[in-house]
Amino acid sequence: MTTIVYILFLVAIIGFVVYSATRKRKTSEPPVIKIYPHYEPTPLDLEVVRLINEYRINLDLRVFTIDEHINNVANSHSLYMAKKKKPSHDYATERQNQFPNKRVGEIVAYNFQSAASVVAGWKNSPGHDKAMRNPEYLNIGIATATDINSKLYYTVIFTT
Repeated sequence: MTTIVYILFLVAIIGFVVYSATRKRKTSEPPVIKIYPHYEPTPLDLEVVRLINEYRINLDLRVFTIDEHINNVANSHSLYMAKKKKPSHDYATERQNQFPNKRVGEIVAYNFQSAASVVAGWKNSPGHDKAMRNPEYLNIGIATATDINSKLYYTVIFTT
């Protein structure tokens, strides 16, 4: 009988150790986002910016200036979404913190095959459209990434 109790005790201890080692722990520290330097916008990226700027010109708004640092931050998020295989605004606060003392806006999209189609999609979405038309935003960064299934993920970040 003592052997059975001893074995059950060992199984319980081993189970607890395995459970403790594999469960996800909550942390109070914010996640670190990796910024990849020197993202070079693709022709698709540049066409998206051209179309957004054309839209702003038609509304008598200033055109955006492309910013390298914003591109790098956008790239980190597009790569993140492609890796996760889903569009998201995960870690938006951490991205906003990359631009102290500035107002920041972000729009994302998934699986649009052309610049015209993604910009049209954003124009037809009130929240996205409002971000593109915000006269306070002066700078833009953009990046696209492709997942293993060849789906495109877009991130556009605006700053004041």
